Amino acid sequence: MPSTMSRLRTWFAIALLTSLAACANVQPDARIQAIQDATNAWRDAFDRHDPATLAGLYANDAVLWGTVATTPITTNAGLIEYFTRAASVPQAHVIINATYVRVMDDFATNSGTYTFVSSQDGQIVTRPARFTFTYRRIDGRWLIVAHHSSLLPK
Repeated sequence: MPSTMSRLRTWFAIALLTSLAACANVQPDARIQAIQDATNAWRDAFDRHDPATLAGLYANDAVLWGTVATTPITTNAGLIEYFTRAASVPQAHVIINATYVRVMDDFATNSGTYTFVSSQDGQIVTRPARFTFTYRRIDGRWLIVAHHSSLLPK
């Protein structure tokens, strides 16, 4: 007959293996996918050269420290003006290269790298940059409350 210690070890091993198997089957957090979707919506609006839609992805009190901005942008009108200038760049679009999403209750960040692509004097120009979007869930939508973007050092 197995000893009490032997039975405890067996039960512990079964519990550990069951827990590990459960961890292996955990589905990605739906909030992570929602943040990735929100970031992709930003990219899609940028690629369509749609300043109004881009501005609509930001909360009313959002702050944008844009890639080529000389001061932080803190108003909806400022966002539209900034993205209207960006939309005037021929063939401008952005490629998201890497993202790192973290979700904390009703806040989330997505940091990573992207590449701005445009045309200048008939040549394709690429400008690698880094970004951090900070999102807050407001009335069921993930809106950008802070966005920092800067060119990568050469």
